[in-house]
Amino acid sequence: MKSFFSLILLITLNVQVSAQDWSTDKYQYDELYPGYVIKADGEKIAGFIKYRNRMSMQDEIVFFMDKNNSKTKETYRPEELLEYEVAEKHYDCINYSGSALNNDTKAVLLVKKGCISEYAWYQRSDQYNKLVKGDGESDEDFAERKYPITTVYHQEGQIPIDLEYFKDDYAKKMSQYLSNNKELSSRVKKEKAEFSAFKAKALIAEYNKDCK
Repeated sequence: MKSFFSLILLITLNVQVSAQDWSTDKYQYDELYPGYVIKADGEKIAGFIKYRNRMSMQDEIVFFMDKNNSKTKETYRPEELLEYEVAEKHYDCINYSGSALNNDTKAVLLVKKGCISEYAWYQRSDQYNKLVKGDGESDEDFAERKYPITTVYHQEGQIPIDLEYFKDDYAKKMSQYLSNNKELSSRVKKEKAEFSAFKAKALIAEYNKDCK
């Protein structure tokens, strides 16, 4: 079972790395790239979206119908949209902005689609204004320190959560969260194990593997 969990986690991490590639080898910040937005009423509009840093992309979407015509510029807030996509990054607009209790609508980066979808949420480091780029440190490594990541999970009909949600009363909460899979839910409840991020991620991956 341990080797199965290890394999699932490795696959998940590989997908995560791909989805969260913020290097500028292919896409440059502040440039416009083809994409689309889907408004809250379901209307899909193709156009061009400005590619910006990982936090700005969560808070505001700068959209052009025609990239050569500034008069076609529209600025959208996440609460106005269902989703958008640009530069090989897909965002869903869900009620999450830092914790399950802080549920303003933000655009969160899709890492892996599933019955329980996995997202990346970025926030500014508490030490943001004091951070200094280290000797030999790459721009991307420095950016990862400036904007630490939170992994967020969302399944239809439930509020988005992060792994902090499971830390208190782990077995009960995880069992309830996976309740659509009776066998898996029962196993978690019987084990009464203590919380670990590794174990929680592996269980969610197993749930998605068996989910239809």
